[in-house]
Amino acid sequence: MRREHDSEKLSRRSRTTTRGASVREPASKKRDGSALVWKTMLAVSASVFMYFFATGCYSLYQNLKNQKIEFVRIEGNLNFVSAQEVKAVVFRFMNQNLLALDLAQIKIDLEKNAWIDSADIRREWPDTMIIDVVEEKPIARWGMEEILSRKGRLIRAESVSGLYELPLLTGPDKTEQEVMQQYQKFSQLLYPLGLRVNSLDLNSRGAWQIVLDNGVVIKMGKNKVMDKMRRLVAFMNSSFSDKVKNAEYIDLRYANGISVRSEKNTAEEVVLR
Repeated sequence: MRREHDSEKLSRRSRTTTRGASVREPASKKRDGSALVWKTMLAVSASVFMYFFATGCYSLYQNLKNQKIEFVRIEGNLNFVSAQEVKAVVFRFMNQNLLALDLAQIKIDLEKNAWIDSADIRREWPDTMIIDVVEEKPIARWGMEEILSRKGRLIRAESVSGLYELPLLTGPDKTEQEVMQQYQKFSQLLYPLGLRVNSLDLNSRGAWQIVLDNGVVIKMGKNKVMDKMRRLVAFMNSSFSDKVKNAEYIDLRYANGISVRSEKNTAEEVVLR
């Protein structure tokens, strides 16, 4: 009986041990399972995101590819170039899409216009081109039909009406740069005296003549013209300045002197040592 009892207890203990072992699972297996689920969810989410991202990029590309320029907005002060002239240059690019639009070429074509100093072009989504135009600044007239810009650029103008207040520069062909530079140098010396160059001429013999805005004619000859102009400035800053108030003509073609003719046609030579 005792042996049977002991055998039964041993059998129960064995069943209890076996039943407990079958129910419990290691914690590491649970963690591995959760990580696998999260990795799977992240992979699926990433795939979905990439799909929609690629679809969106392709859709955007197609929109850009098919989007044309519909409007042109011109900025900057236009005095010598009309908006129609600017738009005429841009017109042949209007059928191109935004991706194919060659802004550098448009800039080059616009700046071929002599009156345009620079053009800045940019795109504005979805269908607008903005052009900022900076015009050349006219400094002087060259002859009767052309204008010299601030950079010494020669511009043929259809009409110089409204520009007659600009000084008139004249000279032989291909001398516009030289005359412009000399005009600027003379103007710098005369400006502090309150005098303005009304016209400057370089004749075929290389001699210079200035007409001031007060009507005084200044003959300078060919050589050392800047030295002669400095001599005149010194003369006008000296006690002799009154002699040129009513002068009609000043001759600087002397080695060290100045000849002044007044309104009364009397000539007087003033020698500066």
